[in-house]
Amino acid sequence: MQAVLPSARIGQMAPFSIQSLFTDSCGSGFVSLISPPTTRWWFSMTVVRRVARTLAYPRPPTVHHPALMIAPNVKMRAVLFDWSGTLFHETVPLPELVLTAATRLGRIMSPREAQELVARGVRALESDPDVIAAERERDRSAAAHRNADRVWLRAAGLADDELIEGIYELFIARGMRPYPDTERALRDLRGIGVPVAIVSNCGWDIRRNFVEHGLERYVTAFALSFEHGVVKPEPELFRLACELLAVEPGEALMVGDDPLTDGGAARTGIATLILPAVPPGAHRGLDLPIRLLRSGT
Repeated sequence: MQAVLPSARIGQMAPFSIQSLFTDSCGSGFVSLISPPTTRWWFSMTVVRRVARTLAYPRPPTVHHPALMIAPNVKMRAVLFDWSGTLFHETVPLPELVLTAATRLGRIMSPREAQELVARGVRALESDPDVIAAERERDRSAAAHRNADRVWLRAAGLADDELIEGIYELFIARGMRPYPDTERALRDLRGIGVPVAIVSNCGWDIRRNFVEHGLERYVTAFALSFEHGVVKPEPELFRLACELLAVEPGEALMVGDDPLTDGGAARTGIATLILPAVPPGAHRGLDLPIRLLRSGT
């Protein structure tokens, strides 16, 4: 595989450490795909889950610019997209989600208490063996996904089972939204005859999110971890997506935001583009894979 660094610069990132999750200072860190902690997105479920993945798997490489691993002289005929953090972003900070669920159930909780609950949960991701074990399996089935959230919320000190279930249900329906350039990117790919598959580690059927925003018509196939019992970076999900699109791995481009999970596609022989993180609602830089395909790279 040949490493190519496109000249386009899509985002800036700051080093990240688990201690800096709820502060305005960044340590030397082990994740470089997180936006600076001054953004509200810093408290999202995506951040919490990325902490868990980083602790469960080897350290990912640092990505400061769009990074492409591609075999030379290969014609790409299909695109595989990650979902959360690549095509869609979260709209509700995690403490706010906890507060909303508590209010709906008539529980009394202050914003500070919600933040402290989430902070304890993040620390549990680092140190509690039961939480770490549950997180490793969370995206392999719908039941494992629900159980992982239940385990880490209890480890955070929440003993209210009804509230735990309320938080989880609100998390599932929290309103993921596409980035501003998502629809155009998918539409342009269809316009040049390039089929698209979504390859996602998730615990529920995300097709409904595409339907909600009128994007399902641009997607040929979905390869979702909870439906097949395998997760990225394992190769099976990437291979399945290629089979669903009737292309060989060497004929596909994987586009994601996480070198740890999405980068597994490169080990499967799939050209892999890793996009640096951007704040929710910002331009995602999804024109880059289109330009790569149109240029014949």
